[in-house]
Amino acid sequence: MLLAAVRFSSCENDDDDLYDTLTSRVWAGDLGFYQDGYALDSYVYFGADGFGSNELRYADNGRLLDTLNIQWDAYDLSLIHISEPTRR
Repeated sequence: MLLAAVRFSSCENDDDDLYDTLTSRVWAGDLGFYQDGYALDSYVYFGADGFGSNELRYADNGRLLDTLNIQWDAYDLSLIHISEPTRR
């Protein structure tokens, strides 16, 4: 017996709803990075321990370029510092 499941979804890109917003512990947006003239988007993951990562992806196709390790701190629910202490 062969069973198949099909799921239809909207043609709209759901990623647009998440762009430039903090969702849970993830922020996606433009931090001004470029690689060889191509714009990069940042997907910043904030760990509860003050560490995290920044995935740099090409803005036009979403392909991953690099992942940077970051350290962050916040005060009164405002992000006050992101640094890149190490690099993979």
